[in-house]
Amino acid sequence: MGILHPDRLGQPRQDSWNYHSLIGKLNYLEQNTRPDISFTVHQCARFSNNPTALHEMAVKRIGQYLLQSKDKGLCLTPKHDFCLNMYVDADFAGLWHKDFAELRDCSLLSRTGYVITYCGCPIHWASKLQVRSP
Repeated sequence: MGILHPDRLGQPRQDSWNYHSLIGKLNYLEQNTRPDISFTVHQCARFSNNPTALHEMAVKRIGQYLLQSKDKGLCLTPKHDFCLNMYVDADFAGLWHKDFAELRDCSLLSRTGYVITYCGCPIHWASKLQVRSP
């Protein structure tokens, strides 16, 4: 599917469920038990104010993925070294797309993410857009 962008000429939403509320529930889920959906939930959350059918379809795909992977999980097997590690990564203007280059959040912002592990098991993670001063 790729990175979501504003769907200026897109079809209006077809379903009556509360988009913003569902994004909140997915956000809770990704912060507590499902780090694998962090990026996609963030992409959908960017359009909570004015979602179109394209954004609605993306949220439904997250739901389908969660249903298909409900019996999967993180297998945490602690190591005996009692070591605290942190892994960090970033990309520069990763949301940039030539058709939306004029949009601030597509062309100027970079993404930073990290995972903190203890005994080889993830205990905290985050992925955020960096905010630039005007």
